[in-house]
Amino acid sequence: MNAPQREDTQPWYKQFWPWFIIALPGSVVIAGFVTLWISMQNSHEMVTGDYFKKGLAINETKERQKEAERRNLSFEVALTNKRIEINAPDNFNEPLLYLFFQHPAKSAQDFTLVLNRNQQGIYFADAREIEDFDYRIRLWSPENTWELKSRWQPTRQSAFVLKAQ
Repeated sequence: MNAPQREDTQPWYKQFWPWFIIALPGSVVIAGFVTLWISMQNSHEMVTGDYFKKGLAINETKERQKEAERRNLSFEVALTNKRIEINAPDNFNEPLLYLFFQHPAKSAQDFTLVLNRNQQGIYFADAREIEDFDYRIRLWSPENTWELKSRWQPTRQSAFVLKAQ
Protein backbone atom coordinates (compact mmCIF):
# COMPACT_ATOMS: atom_id res chain seq x y z
CA MET A 1 0.00 0.00 0.00
CA ASN A 2 1.24 3.33 -0.95
CA ALA A 3 1.00 6.07 1.57
CA PRO A 4 -0.65 9.16 0.22
CA GLN A 5 1.87 11.86 -0.69
CA ARG A 6 1.71 15.13 1.09
CA GLU A 7 1.14 18.12 -1.07
CA ASP A 8 2.43 21.57 -0.16
CA THR A 9 -0.32 24.06 0.05
CA GLN A 10 1.90 27.09 0.68
CA PRO A 11 3.52 29.03 -2.17
CA TRP A 12 7.32 28.76 -2.44
CA TYR A 13 8.00 32.26 -1.06
CA LYS A 14 6.38 31.32 2.24
CA GLN A 15 8.59 28.30 2.81
CA PHE A 16 11.93 28.19 4.66
CA TRP A 17 14.33 26.36 2.30
CA PRO A 18 14.14 28.59 -0.79
CA TRP A 19 14.97 31.64 1.37
CA PHE A 20 17.76 29.77 3.10
CA ILE A 21 19.31 28.84 -0.24
CA ILE A 22 18.95 32.43 -1.53
CA ALA A 23 20.40 33.88 1.72
CA LEU A 24 23.75 32.07 1.39
CA PRO A 25 24.95 33.74 -1.84
CA GLY A 26 23.11 36.92 -0.87
CA SER A 27 25.16 37.24 2.32
CA VAL A 28 28.37 36.78 0.31
CA VAL A 29 27.36 39.60 -2.05
CA ILE A 30 26.60 41.89 0.91
CA ALA A 31 29.93 40.99 2.59
CA GLY A 32 31.70 41.77 -0.69
CA PHE A 33 30.15 45.24 -0.87
CA VAL A 34 31.01 45.89 2.79
CA THR A 35 34.62 44.83 2.15
CA LEU A 36 34.79 47.08 -0.91
CA TRP A 37 33.42 50.03 1.08
CA ILE A 38 35.94 49.47 3.91
CA SER A 39 38.85 49.26 1.48
CA MET A 40 37.76 52.46 -0.29
CA GLN A 41 37.43 54.33 3.02
CA ASN A 42 40.79 53.14 4.43
CA SER A 43 43.22 52.96 1.55
CA HIS A 44 46.59 51.45 2.29
CA GLU A 45 49.17 54.23 2.47
CA MET A 46 52.15 51.99 1.88
CA VAL A 47 51.15 51.26 -1.71
CA THR A 48 52.67 53.71 -4.16
CA GLY A 49 52.27 54.29 -7.84
CA ASP A 50 55.75 55.69 -8.41
CA TYR A 51 57.69 52.67 -7.19
CA PHE A 52 60.39 53.17 -9.84
CA LYS A 53 61.26 56.67 -8.58
CA LYS A 54 61.30 55.41 -5.00
CA GLY A 55 63.64 52.61 -6.05
CA LEU A 56 66.04 55.13 -7.56
CA ALA A 57 65.85 57.25 -4.41
CA ILE A 58 66.99 54.27 -2.35
CA ASN A 59 70.33 54.34 -4.18
CA GLU A 60 70.76 58.03 -3.34
CA THR A 61 69.91 57.30 0.30
CA LYS A 62 72.58 54.58 0.43
CA GLU A 63 75.16 57.07 -0.88
CA ARG A 64 74.23 59.61 1.82
CA GLN A 65 74.47 56.90 4.49
CA LYS A 66 77.92 55.91 3.19
CA GLU A 67 78.97 59.55 3.41
CA ALA A 68 77.87 59.67 7.06
CA GLU A 69 79.87 56.51 7.69
CA ARG A 70 82.91 57.98 5.92
CA ARG A 71 82.66 61.07 8.16
CA ASN A 72 82.22 58.79 11.20
CA LEU A 73 79.22 60.84 12.40
CA SER A 74 77.76 60.07 15.80
CA PHE A 75 75.11 62.08 17.69
CA GLU A 76 73.63 61.75 21.16
CA VAL A 77 69.87 62.19 20.86
CA ALA A 78 67.74 62.89 23.93
CA LEU A 79 64.13 63.76 24.70
CA THR A 80 63.70 65.90 27.83
CA ASN A 81 60.51 67.75 28.75
CA LYS A 82 59.05 67.58 25.23
CA ARG A 83 62.28 68.96 23.78
CA ILE A 84 64.68 67.10 21.50
CA GLU A 85 68.37 67.78 22.08
CA ILE A 86 71.17 66.45 19.91
CA ASN A 87 74.79 66.63 20.98
CA ALA A 88 77.04 66.74 17.93
CA PRO A 89 80.75 65.93 17.65
CA ASP A 90 83.12 68.78 18.49
CA ASN A 91 84.22 69.31 14.88
CA PHE A 92 80.64 69.48 13.56
CA ASN A 93 79.53 72.96 12.46
CA GLU A 94 76.17 72.80 10.64
CA PRO A 95 73.85 75.73 11.52
CA LEU A 96 70.80 73.44 11.68
CA LEU A 97 69.70 69.85 11.19
CA TYR A 98 66.51 68.12 10.12
CA LEU A 99 65.03 65.21 12.06
CA PHE A 100 62.23 63.27 10.37
CA PHE A 101 59.87 61.05 12.38
CA GLN A 102 58.07 58.39 10.36
CA HIS A 103 55.05 56.78 11.99
CA PRO A 104 55.04 52.98 11.63
CA ALA A 105 51.71 52.88 9.76
CA LYS A 106 50.11 56.29 9.22
CA SER A 107 51.87 58.78 6.98
CA ALA A 108 49.52 61.53 8.20
CA GLN A 109 51.36 61.36 11.54
CA ASP A 110 54.85 61.78 10.04
CA PHE A 111 56.60 65.04 10.86
CA THR A 112 59.94 66.80 10.51
CA LEU A 113 61.65 68.90 13.15
CA VAL A 114 64.14 71.65 12.36
CA LEU A 115 66.86 71.61 15.00
CA ASN A 116 68.71 74.87 15.59
CA ARG A 117 72.15 75.07 17.12
CA ASN A 118 72.71 76.98 20.36
CA GLN A 119 75.93 78.55 21.71
CA GLN A 120 77.04 75.28 23.34
CA GLY A 121 76.78 73.40 20.02
CA ILE A 122 73.64 71.50 21.00
CA TYR A 123 70.88 71.18 18.44
CA PHE A 124 67.36 71.52 19.86
CA ALA A 125 63.69 71.67 18.89
CA ASP A 126 60.32 71.50 20.63
CA ALA A 127 58.76 68.08 20.22
CA ARG A 128 55.20 68.34 21.46
CA GLU A 129 53.77 65.95 18.87
CA ILE A 130 55.86 62.93 19.88
CA GLU A 131 53.72 60.02 21.01
CA ASP A 132 54.35 56.46 22.13
CA PHE A 133 55.34 54.92 18.79
CA ASP A 134 58.36 53.07 17.49
CA TYR A 135 59.35 55.77 15.01
CA ARG A 136 61.75 55.44 12.14
CA ILE A 137 63.92 58.51 12.35
CA ARG A 138 66.18 60.16 9.81
CA LEU A 139 68.69 62.92 10.59
CA TRP A 140 70.26 64.94 7.79
CA SER A 141 71.93 68.24 6.99
CA PRO A 142 70.41 71.09 4.95
CA GLU A 143 72.73 70.28 2.04
CA ASN A 144 71.44 66.69 2.09
CA THR A 145 74.97 65.30 1.67
CA TRP A 146 74.70 62.75 4.49
CA GLU A 147 71.97 61.10 6.56
CA LEU A 148 71.61 58.79 9.52
CA LYS A 149 68.69 56.44 10.07
CA SER A 150 67.48 54.46 13.04
CA ARG A 151 64.43 53.43 15.03
CA TRP A 152 63.46 55.15 18.24
CA GLN A 153 60.63 54.92 20.72
CA PRO A 154 61.20 58.19 22.61
CA THR A 155 58.72 57.59 25.42
CA ARG A 156 60.46 54.35 26.42
CA GLN A 157 64.07 55.27 25.65
CA SER A 158 64.67 58.93 26.36
CA ALA A 159 68.24 59.00 25.01
CA PHE A 160 70.33 57.00 22.54
CA VAL A 161 73.33 57.35 20.24
CA LEU A 162 72.59 57.80 16.54
CA LYS A 163 75.58 56.82 14.44
CA ALA A 164 76.49 55.54 11.02
CA GLN A 165 76.20 51.80 10.72
